[in-house]
Amino acid sequence: MAPCVESHGLRGRPLVGWAAALALAVGLAGCVDGPGHGAGRLQLRLRAVFDLPTERLDAQGRWQTAHGYALALTSLEWTPAAIALLGAEAVSLPFDPAKPPDGYSNCHQWHCHKADGTLPTYAEIAAELRGGVVPAASLEAKASPGVLVWTQPSPSPREATLQGCAEAGCELEEGSLVALRVDVSGLRVRGTVVSTSVTTAGTLPTQGLPLDIAVADPLRWAVGLPPAASVRVAPGEPYLRRLDVVVRLGAGALDGVAMAELVGGGAATNAANAASALAAGVVDLSAVTAALVDVQETP
Repeated sequence: MAPCVESHGLRGRPLVGWAAALALAVGLAGCVDGPGHGAGRLQLRLRAVFDLPTERLDAQGRWQTAHGYALALTSLEWTPAAIALLGAEAVSLPFDPAKPPDGYSNCHQWHCHKADGTLPTYAEIAAELRGGVVPAASLEAKASPGVLVWTQPSPSPREATLQGCAEAGCELEEGSLVALRVDVSGLRVRGTVVSTSVTTAGTLPTQGLPLDIAVADPLRWAVGLPPAASVRVAPGEPYLRRLDVVVRLGAGALDGVAMAELVGGGAATNAANAASALAAGVVDLSAVTAALVDVQETP
């Protein structure tokens, strides 16, 4: 049976928003029948890089924060859950991101900050404003089980695998895909953190503080594709294409973590704040790259 895809609307759910990256070939589950479908096929490759500039490494190779601490990394782990491509109609908005609707603020990179702490995508906000009606479909692929692990920074991308359609690509409807969304089900950083400046001296034990920050809530991150990487499916367009996406895990991921607060009686309470800071800072959204490659002109 030939691979096929399912089109469906975005469903809002309480997620903390970001997504780190993966390297994968995407498969989409389900089928679409009827005229107008099968105008093209798409392979999707999304890769993650965790690398640090030299100014973020001290003489011992530890990961320096911006506030006088350094981490001897044991591991950085994350678990991809799903990836989706959003159609042009899904991001045709009934609101101006520069003037968010009540209950929302700081709209950027295809999501807004909501008063309850979640980061819904523009499409989800549009659906809420329209009474739950999503005017356009998205293509979503679930990730195969697996955790990507870094024990040290590296310029080499890590790869994860999504289900199906790795080589043949996934069947697409006519239209345009202009935004990318990644869901992640796990994020964890482990190591030993030490004070490295006069201003932070004495805030941590002399031998360093064992650090284990785990983000328990699912994470969501969405970003618009550059015009050159947006996918248009129409007669005369190449039949099989591949979208190569690379996302970099940010050197500033730990900058928002208040290390001193993780010591003593308030450690348990402040661990939740540390996890939120890690989730918010782990991806460098400004460093996203995407390239659309023609693979086959005709079926």
